[in-house]
Amino acid sequence: MVRRGDKMTLKELALLANVSVSTASKAFNNAPDISIETQKDIFRIAKEYGCFGKFYKGKHHKKVFAVICPEIKGDYYENFISCFKKYAESNNALISVSVDDFDDEKRRELVEYYASYLHVDGILVFGYVDELKKGYETPIVSIGSASKGIDSIKIDLYKGFYSAVKYLKEQNHKKIAFIGEKLTISKRDMFVRAMNENGLCVKDEWIIISDKRFEFAGVTSTKKILEMQEKCTAVVCAYDSIAIGFINELERNGFSVPDDFSVIGCDNFSISDYLAKPLTTIDPASEELSKIVFEVLNNKIKNKYYSIGSEICVEPKLIIRETVKK
Repeated sequence: MVRRGDKMTLKELALLANVSVSTASKAFNNAPDISIETQKDIFRIAKEYGCFGKFYKGKHHKKVFAVICPEIKGDYYENFISCFKKYAESNNALISVSVDDFDDEKRRELVEYYASYLHVDGILVFGYVDELKKGYETPIVSIGSASKGIDSIKIDLYKGFYSAVKYLKEQNHKKIAFIGEKLTISKRDMFVRAMNENGLCVKDEWIIISDKRFEFAGVTSTKKILEMQEKCTAVVCAYDSIAIGFINELERNGFSVPDDFSVIGCDNFSISDYLAKPLTTIDPASEELSKIVFEVLNNKIKNKYYSIGSEICVEPKLIIRETVKK
């Protein structure tokens, strides 16, 4: 039984039209090297089987890449989407962004939706995702978590935290605290490991996990920092928004950064270089990462057998500005 509509594959259509898959693809992309008669015949069969709209690109066609991320507000995701959008648009492509709210099942449903219903040209997903069902040929790349059968690109964020702690140690800071929130436990673990590997002690009271998020997490954690029995001299924050809230609340209480407290953020949010005291922060290399992801997806579109072979790992770097006392 011949499949119809969106279930029809280009290979099946090519067989019906008695042409190669390459010729069928060229017909829908208006390639100049096939005859008008051949193109018309392929179009006729496609319309007859209800799959013309699935394959026809038209003169205004642009590639469409789906980006599935946990949230948009977070510094890291907002930065990455901005960088990826820039690369897409410079290559005559568009992006469609969806949010999975850190929900594995919702993430899986979004992947299936983009692959089987919207037929986007490529999918980028943050986090683990199951291998696509057989029959779907949509290229997919995951960031941050190795997924079976799917090319994965990872950020070695630990190296960023190690560099931050090492830099603070070089500036004679030994009592270093951490401010995070419930969704940054992995960053807390990286910080603790970095402290240990730099030969520095970590006290329980120096680790603060707020029940708030973003700037408010920094604001509400300030009191705990100021009331510590053994005062810290520096604070590493899980992301820049926390650092900004913390710095503002310190100044509201009469303290100065970096004279009283040195502060390092993470994610290199766009406004971090434009604060009254530009923020020293860990840059997760969003620019490099977005370029690599775009190139991998493009290569997979051109060649469905293309694979990066092994996981690509991108290294962050410490951006030194003005919030660490030297």
